[in-house]
Formats: sequence, C-alpha cells, structure tokens
Amino acid sequence: MIAFYRCWFWFYLFIFVAGCASISGQGTTDSEARRDGYLTLVPRLTYQQSDVYYSYLTAQQYLRSNKTDKAIEAYSLALKQDPQSPFLMTEMATLYLRQGNTEKALEMAQQASKATPFYELAHMLLGGLYAGLGKP
Repeated sequence: MIAFYRCWFWFYLFIFVAGCASISGQGTTDSEARRDGYLTLVPRLTYQQSDVYYSYLTAQQYLRSNKTDKAIEAYSLALKQDPQSPFLMTEMATLYLRQGNTEKALEMAQQASKATPFYELAHMLLGGLYAGLGKP
C-alpha cells in the first residue's frame, strides 16, 4: 500500500514540476542562457514560482511526518501565492478529506473544478465525494 502512495506522490510531483516548467514566458531563452554563461534545459523559476514550490515541498515533508495540520498550513500558503492552481486545491481537498472534514474537501474540489474545467483529478475527486455523500 505504501508503494501505491509513493507512486502517486512521484506522479503528482512530476505533474506539478512539468506544469511549472511549461508556463509560457517564464523561462530562460537560449540567448539569455548563453549570455549568463550557461545553457540549461530547465527554465528558471520566478520568485513567486519558487515560493509556491517551496511551500508545496514543505507540505510534502509534513505529510511524510504525519503532520496533516501543518501540511494544510503549508498548502494554504502555497495557495495564497498561486490562487488559481487546481493542483493545490485538489491536494488541499484530499487533506481535508483525510482529516474527515468533508465540507471543506467538497468546497476545495468544487473550486478546483471551476478554476480549470479540464482538470480531471479535480472532477474525479469531486465525483468520489458526491458518491460518498450520496448526492447526484
């Protein structure tokens, strides 16, 4: 069972990093990289992106230590820095669900599905919550 969660952790981490790297106009161009004396395949993170990433990784460390309350605080900070991130909203909803706070989990999942209508994980979580609550 632990291997299953590890697999999902790395999957979510990959999706998050790939999402950060694919934001247009935020990376280093080849000419800027050559001017700075190095060539990189990974775009530089902006100050805001690095803060969000730091908060996300802090939350992950708290989760590994079974400190769900602290993880929710770290995710809240990341969500303040990137309020339109459906990934962070879905993660928060999952943590609220883990705590047994179904109302907040439902609210976060709804926000995530509204923020990005094509984000499948938010819709899957929302569908699971509705099914568990017996709502159509």
